[in-house]
Amino acid sequence: SELAHGLAVLEGDAEEAERLLNEQIDRGTAEQGARWLLKAAVQRLEDRLFDQSEGPPFAKVQRMLQRIELPDKSEIRSSMTVSMSLIQHTMALLEGDRARAEALVDGLESLSHPDDPIVLHARLKAMVAFGADPAAIRNAYDRAAAAQLTPFHRAVVGLTLVEHLVRLDRGEALALFDALPLPEAWDEMGTPQHRYAARWWYLKGHLDPGAAATALREAARCFRQAGCIDAAKAATLRLHRVL
Repeated sequence: SELAHGLAVLEGDAEEAERLLNEQIDRGTAEQGARWLLKAAVQRLEDRLFDQSEGPPFAKVQRMLQRIELPDKSEIRSSMTVSMSLIQHTMALLEGDRARAEALVDGLESLSHPDDPIVLHARLKAMVAFGADPAAIRNAYDRAAAAQLTPFHRAVVGLTLVEHLVRLDRGEALALFDALPLPEAWDEMGTPQHRYAARWWYLKGHLDPGAAATALREAARCFRQAGCIDAAKAATLRLHRVL
């Protein structure tokens, strides 16, 4: 069941999680299977710290995407196509494949329009990954943030920029971080919100040395709640170095 799969993920039992995922896919409809595979692929890609050098297991993620059978309903089909493109885009960024990343965003834009919030955030991520000019990045950030449809999505775009500035050790990171909503700002706490909280606390560990131990402990806890077990372990390792 979905619950057993979630539990295996939380316990860091990758083999059992995979077995249960396969079981769910075999039992469910094609549409349910596609949703579970997308969710599992995103989970794999998000299970890392922004300043980690090694990438996630791309081959596993690609295999999940290859197994997806897109449903016939055009509405669901197009939203799943967008999700798949975003997963491919994240992999292209992590692999440093600029041409592929650009082609994927152009493809997303052709399905929608240049001011689509998803397209603008993807463009910002690419500029950050490939080291665009700071003024151009700031401009892309302002556009992407303004286009988001909810305060939560706007805050996630903020995390993208702050992580970039922290990586470059840029002074303006702190002011931008202080303007981000606190992790408890959200009414509902699902996986995306737990992931936001984890990334927020991990950034606090970087930006507030006096609170680093507390922040990293919280980051590890929130990563675990989001099912990001590798990220939780990596945050705990960093905590031990701080203590």
